[in-house]
Amino acid sequence: MSQEKFTPKEGTYLEKRENPLRGKVALITGSSRDVGAGIAIALGKEGVNILGNHRDPQKAKRAQEVAEALSQAGVHSEFVIADITKDEDRQRLFETVKNSFGSKLNILVLNASGPSTQVNVDAANALVDKAIEIIRMISIDIIKE
Repeated sequence: MSQEKFTPKEGTYLEKRENPLRGKVALITGSSRDVGAGIAIALGKEGVNILGNHRDPQKAKRAQEVAEALSQAGVHSEFVIADITKDEDRQRLFETVKNSFGSKLNILVLNASGPSTQVNVDAANALVDKAIEIIRMISIDIIKE
């Protein structure tokens, strides 16, 4: 079976619709390599701006390579070295959301890993709680407009 690219028929809804992801902002933990980098690049190709994260300063070169791929896709990206298990590092991620992306966050991808499953679950839950708070504020602002 051949892998042909789907092309919508001329004049149909699918051809005319705008990309619903364009201009959104995603926070992706563990995005300097492997699955996280792949998700960042795939979303970037759809027009999503990316706040990437990695824990190890030695992964900065790989994060820079992902950032370059995102730049080629025409989207804005920032990468923050942060350990999501630490409150102050999670706060720094959300400060970057505020300062670099205008307090806009639409997508949260939890891809970070680490030595302790429970610590990672607790950190992920804390990120979700904060992301929901930001997304709720955006929704209220949209409703007011």
